[in-house]
Amino acid sequence: MKKKEEIEILEEYEIVEEEKKSTPIYIGYTPRLVISIILLPIFSMIAVFLLYKAFQVKDIINVRYSERSTPTFQVLGEDSNTLSPAEDGKWNQTDINKVLLETSYDFQTNTETTMNFTYQMMADLIILEKDNPDKVFFQKNIEVSEPKKEVMEGKAIIIKDQASIDYQEYNEIASKYKEGYGVETDSFINFYLKVSYKSSPKENFILEGTETPGLRISLQQERVDLEVEEIDADKRINKKPEIQLVSPGYLGLGILSGLCGVFALSQIILLVTATMDERTIYDKTVEDFLKKQKGNIEVIKKAIPKKKRTIIRVNTFKELLKAQKKTKQKIFYHVINEHHKCEFYVVNDTEMFILTIKEVDLEKEKD
Repeated sequence: MKKKEEIEILEEYEIVEEEKKSTPIYIGYTPRLVISIILLPIFSMIAVFLLYKAFQVKDIINVRYSERSTPTFQVLGEDSNTLSPAEDGKWNQTDINKVLLETSYDFQTNTETTMNFTYQMMADLIILEKDNPDKVFFQKNIEVSEPKKEVMEGKAIIIKDQASIDYQEYNEIASKYKEGYGVETDSFINFYLKVSYKSSPKENFILEGTETPGLRISLQQERVDLEVEEIDADKRINKKPEIQLVSPGYLGLGILSGLCGVFALSQIILLVTATMDERTIYDKTVEDFLKKQKGNIEVIKKAIPKKKRTIIRVNTFKELLKAQKKTKQKIFYHVINEHHKCEFYVVNDTEMFILTIKEVDLEKEKD
């Protein structure tokens, strides 16, 4: 009779030779947590490195520079003699033959710089409606000298130039215009040194501008007034850092590494919060069975050796209890991975009944 019962048990359950069965690799809770913790900083550092290589950050630019110029002039008579002003600081129109302008332009920066300068003496004849400076009747720009060029290699440069204009020539043009059109006018000459500058393309900033230090000379006046227009300025270029993409390939790899880091972080959060949540379906299933079979189960710390035994795998607690009843043996309980995987055994000298409980399988059944 006993032999018949053993045959029935073998017919009801699947017999598996353990050494011949290929089972999927299962990574437990702790290894998964450790792997995720290790991968998170690795992928994060790789992402930061690749993104750093993908972009170029231009430094903050803080360039200070100054411009100084105080033009000097001479009023020359018919014999090229220098005329001095009267007590009111003005000159008689009929005494003036030429006006000589001498200009020194001083440019300085706080850093070694390559600058390109172009300069020449200019004269602008301007005729306006009388007492209405916004209405221009006539304007003519005259090149008094040929353009010249200078290059500054360093922190400072001084540009000097001089030229003269025929005062009576310009005064006659203004007088003829007034007589020809029969209008009341105000007229004058702007006589100046035009200096244009621009930083070299090799510099990491753009510094450019134009300055016109010189004289303002009145026309059609019995008493001629000459006003000096100086330059005395301190200026600055402030430029914030700029980020420029230099390698799209590094950018793509950096984003990919960053996503891997985010995935590792999400796994850490999921694994940690899983242990903090209320009982899972796995915990409930195992704990309920342990309570019901409290006096019939022995907890073991190590798995029972499977050699020299026929391995019979069962799929439910009902089948496990049936095997226990048939063999009249105790049920052994072994935790493989806390809250995630365990095994129950019913063992005699020749056979081993095994029920494996996995959280992942229970979650799939639940879904």
